[in-house]
Amino acid sequence: MRLDDISSMGVRLGNVTLQANRPFAERHPALVLQLSLTDPADRERINDFWLVAEPRNERAEAEDGETRGQLGLAFTHYAESVEEGLAWHKLEHGDEVPGLGDTVFRYHVLVHRARKGLDDEDQAQRERRRAEKLDSDLDDIINRSGRKG
Repeated sequence: MRLDDISSMGVRLGNVTLQANRPFAERHPALVLQLSLTDPADRERINDFWLVAEPRNERAEAEDGETRGQLGLAFTHYAESVEEGLAWHKLEHGDEVPGLGDTVFRYHVLVHRARKGLDDEDQAQRERRRAEKLDSDLDDIINRSGRKG
């Protein structure tokens, strides 16, 4: 099983064993997940999330006599650590798991930068050049308007 996609409201798992004649949701109406996220740059743990998820959709593909596929799960509950253990909270339709959205967004930005070959230094240099160009353009506009007046 692998994590194919994640958002603050659910996940898509890949390489899941499925049964073509019996939907996953029928066999497993809810799953309890512990999601431990690490920073891809330094592999340090960022956060742990305890979640309850319900299967929403599945797509099966037969390979070598075994049915594997993708499974979409929607988060319905999340837990917060308290002194006594975990305190569970229900998510209303459309609600996000607190803290997960920001973490996932930061991860997607890092992946995007890595795919584009950008690092923080490159980004900083581009931002400096952009600011210098804006300053120069503003000076030109001020000088032209002063000459015309």
